[in-house]
Amino acid sequence: LSIQEDRHGIMITNLSERLVSNLDELMNVIRIAGENRTIGSTAMNEQSSRSHTIFKITYEKKEVKNADGSFDPLGGESEDKEN
Repeated sequence: LSIQEDRHGIMITNLSERLVSNLDELMNVIRIAGENRTIGSTAMNEQSSRSHTIFKITYEKKEVKNADGSFDPLGGESEDKEN
């Protein structure tokens, strides 16, 4: 992990940020992060992890005003489904 600081702020090499809109996209980002982890062997553990993953998840609630003036708490992503 390479952390550097200059007059513009802190820079972390290979840090990435992803914007996701739903749970499937979030789980895909987590899967990709897991695939990018480095694994090596030690005398005590054949598949010892050699990397760490840090997640910062920021949740933003979105409310959309419908044509009738009511608010849709799901931001227009709700669907009528039959059981």
